[in-house]
Amino acid sequence: VMRILAIGDYAGKLPGKFKNIVKKEKIDLVLSNGDYCPFSLRKLYFKHVYHKKNVELLDVIGKKRYKKFMLEDQRKGEEVIKKLNKFPVPVFSVLGNSDHPHDDVMDEKTKIEKWKNHLHKYIDRISQKYKNFKRIDYTYAKFSDFIFIGARGGVIPGESRVKRTKNTKKFLKNYLKNSEKRTRKGGLFLFLTMFLTTQNFIS
Repeated sequence: VMRILAIGDYAGKLPGKFKNIVKKEKIDLVLSNGDYCPFSLRKLYFKHVYHKKNVELLDVIGKKRYKKFMLEDQRKGEEVIKKLNKFPVPVFSVLGNSDHPHDDVMDEKTKIEKWKNHLHKYIDRISQKYKNFKRIDYTYAKFSDFIFIGARGGVIPGESRVKRTKNTKKFLKNYLKNSEKRTRKGGLFLFLTMFLTTQNFIS
């Protein structure tokens, strides 16, 4: 019997009790669905950006202030990942919707970042330092007789949920189909995600 601990939604903090639970309950694997960063810009996004068209928060509050918030959020997010990395078992993870950048693969070709030094893909960079922490966003990882498939993303307030859900459902079904072909040697599939609209995605 394999024992799995599923945790997430840290908002910049990881209670110490989880490391104790891993040891006490003899956990074999930790699954983390993200939200490492506290998203300190939340109120400003709702005030100035969400439910509006063609508005960038960077333009509203200025590059200096924006960068200050982002750096602090990312520092706290990395602290969580650093602590997870010290767990005595592997940690498989996806990003949450509050992990900057909080876009997903559906957006990568549609948005050009105005600030070229914007801290895109910072978790890609910092997670390389932590060998016990493995990201599986839109890829898969094997552990024992199980195959774990990961996805990330969400719906931005003011965005069409119907359109996003339809596009994401189509993308995920194709992705899962292709993943099964690549891993057809056998095993039980488990799906890890922080999507805000997961209902019927893989029905």
